[in-house]
This record gives sequence, structure tokens and C-alpha cells, in this order.
Amino acid sequence: MCIKLHFHLVILAIYFYAIHRIKIFFCFYIFAIIHELAHITMAAILKVRVEEIMLLPVGVCAKCEYIPNRLKEISIAAAGPLFSSIIGLLINDNFMKTVNYVIAFLNLIPIYPLDGGKILRGTLSIILGHKKSIRVSSTISKVIASIIFVFSVVLYIYFKNFSLLLLSLYIYIILREETKKDRILETIRKVLE
Repeated sequence: MCIKLHFHLVILAIYFYAIHRIKIFFCFYIFAIIHELAHITMAAILKVRVEEIMLLPVGVCAKCEYIPNRLKEISIAAAGPLFSSIIGLLINDNFMKTVNYVIAFLNLIPIYPLDGGKILRGTLSIILGHKKSIRVSSTISKVIASIIFVFSVVLYIYFKNFSLLLLSLYIYIILREETKKDRILETIRKVLE
């Protein structure tokens, strides 16, 4: 397992330092790491190998080997939001409680590759089959990402809140990259059949 640091994370940390919000940034990031450790722990319990851990500007991402068992995939994806919610229930500090609830909520949005998107895709795969679940979950992800983007533009116009706009753009970029990977994997599967 290797650990990778995304360059944009460094830029974001410098930005938060410059605006005197570095403590908020580190608080969020520590709980994001704890959230991801829940995924890694569940993967270890289910004997799924974690290939790499990416430290990204919007959190931490543990990439597992291909999981053909959809129930394992759903369990691993659900472990992070569940653990963040439990921490939120147990902590007395309102700010830290809110951070954990926000992490859990954002990760449950059904946009692939967020946890909610993985849970949706895994569930659809059980119901519809793998190939159709990719198409349906991809469409749902694009629609929800578009709604979030429009909402973030409205927030920016009326409240000058730039952070959600950046987050929605970043989610769109990740979604686009995952869609490309899915097309490549589907092409490889067709060739191998």
C-alpha cells in the first residue's frame, strides 16, 4: 500500500493558513482521515487489499483492489459515513460534532466515487447487473452533480460563498475521471469476453 499526496492539498493548506483558518482545516482533515480509517478497517476485516491512500484537497481516499462481491463493496463504502456519524453522536464539542456530520452527509451523496455513489452502484449491481448499474449510477451521479453545481452557483451569487462552488467543480472533475475509467474497463471486459 502506498500513500500519495495530491499537490492541491498543499495549496489548500497554504490558503487556509493565509486566511487564519488552519485549525479548522486540520480539524476537518483529521476527522476525514479517521473516516477513511473506518473504510480501511472494514476492508481489512473483509480481506480486501487497500492498494493506495490518496490525500486529496477534499479529504482522503483509500483505493481498494477490484471487489467482485457487491455486499463487500457496500459494507466498505458504508463504514466511513457510519463511523463519522457515530463520532458525531459521541463528541460533546459542537464544532467537531458538526464536522463529522458534514463528512458523513457529503460522503453519502450518491455521486460516484463518493461513498453514497459506491453504495448506490453496488446496490444497483445486485438488482440490475454490473453493466447496467454502471450506466444508471453514472446518470444519477451526473444529474445530482449538476444540481449541486447550480445550487453552488446560486450560493456564490447571493452569498459570495465560493467554497461549495469549488467543491462542486472538484466533484465534477472526479466524476468525469471515474466515468473515463469505467469506459476503459468496460472496453477491456468486452475484449476479454
